[in-house]
Amino acid sequence: MENEQIHSVLTEMLEEQKENTRLLLEIKTFLKKRDEKLNDQEPGGDNISNSEMQQQLSNELKEIKVFLTSLPRNTRLEKRLLLFPENNAKEYYSTVLRWLLYIIIATYAFWIIQSALSSFNL
Repeated sequence: MENEQIHSVLTEMLEEQKENTRLLLEIKTFLKKRDEKLNDQEPGGDNISNSEMQQQLSNELKEIKVFLTSLPRNTRLEKRLLLFPENNAKEYYSTVLRWLLYIIIATYAFWIIQSALSSFNL
């Protein structure tokens, strides 16, 4: 059972790693294209003023942010209501069943005492 769980976790991690690698390669190619575009637009290098360069860089950063936010996210939202734990179930069951037995015994004892007291009052 544990080997199957470990195997499934490792395969999930491998798939996530492959997806992350693919996304990093996409980011790398996107940044290369942006760099080439920036180098192509640069007329001589020294003729661009600082304000123009800052404006161009801020535009490029905005484009990068838009690209990064548009990448698909591999998130999975799980909503579960667990009545019993996934780990240490044997200990949990023994504790719950013991307390359930205590409650049943206490309830039964209460009924016996109540019926005995009511029979004496007649």
